[in-house]
Amino acid sequence: MKLSIRKFLKFLAIVTVATFSFVQQASATSYYSSAVFSVSLRGATRSYVGNDISVSLTGASCSGCVPAIYYVSLWRNVSFGSDVKIATVQCPRSADCFKIWTNLGSGNYYFYFDRAADGGQQTISTVHMYSN
Repeated sequence: MKLSIRKFLKFLAIVTVATFSFVQQASATSYYSSAVFSVSLRGATRSYVGNDISVSLTGASCSGCVPAIYYVSLWRNVSFGSDVKIATVQCPRSADCFKIWTNLGSGNYYFYFDRAADGGQQTISTVHMYSN
């Protein structure tokens, strides 16, 4: 089969674009959720690809809450042995919050939310968890 240079270049361009699109999708991970909790909530374990993991929490409100903050911890899920807590940060109970953890590497992680047991209920309308 004889292949002209023009057809070969067209084929090469299609393969290059398809490969670039695949790499772009594989280099970042993004998940959306919401949260409602009285004392604590463990999020789902999710796979993240990249070095940094971020969380953006919007639409936060807390009815009946006394403390002005709640806590968000990032945990690395370990197949054998105990999970590893990366860090815990504070977020204001009734304001948006953005946090980033750097130089972590790809893997399975989950977020853990907790607050004081004062009878209140923390609500976060949009939890955006992503890596890059």
